[in-house]
Amino acid sequence: MIYPITKNSEKFISQFPESFLNASKAEQEISAAIYRFLSKGHNPSIGEIAKETGHTAQTVEALRDGLNSGVFRNENEDIIGFGGLTSHKTKHTFTVNGITSYTWCALDALFIPEIIGKLAEVTSVCPVTKETIELSILRNKVVAVNPQSTVLSMVIAETEKITENLVNNFCHFVHFFSSESSAKEWIHSHENTFIVSLDDAMRLAHALNKTRYSLIL
Repeated sequence: MIYPITKNSEKFISQFPESFLNASKAEQEISAAIYRFLSKGHNPSIGEIAKETGHTAQTVEALRDGLNSGVFRNENEDIIGFGGLTSHKTKHTFTVNGITSYTWCALDALFIPEIIGKLAEVTSVCPVTKETIELSILRNKVVAVNPQSTVLSMVIAETEKITENLVNNFCHFVHFFSSESSAKEWIHSHENTFIVSLDDAMRLAHALNKTRYSLIL
């Protein structure tokens, strides 16, 4: 059964750490800039982020270092992955203006387009049927999807677990499925997971953005 998550969106959002949800304006501006850089296929340095946002390099570095498992860097300390978007290949491709990056999970592919203000072409694979899933997302709306029966899995996790490792304890349970029946087969063996419609997942992504980016969106 598809769970009406929008009726309980506050409960879903509340599983994330307060530091993740209640960011300062500087944190919101800096993280949005990182998303824009990564979506352009560029791994930004501290200096580039500072120049883009008008914040000092010291401010950017302090905020970056406080993000724990939410940020990944290369040997030059440039950011190669952040908050759901990465230059490293995953099963979820995220293409903007012909440039492809990747998201950690299905929900990332839904909320990031609104932050960067661009049309994103998303391609994923159903974990059960191995069927290709394609979406076009403009800001906070799905403008095209194939197959039409696409749904998502979601999870409610302990806040401490998400703080410890966002990717392993949340992202690994959030997928696109080609149909409700294939999603049912998968969640049967994954504790605390449930199915949501694509429309509800988009509303949830928007609600999450309005919470996380309340000062800049």
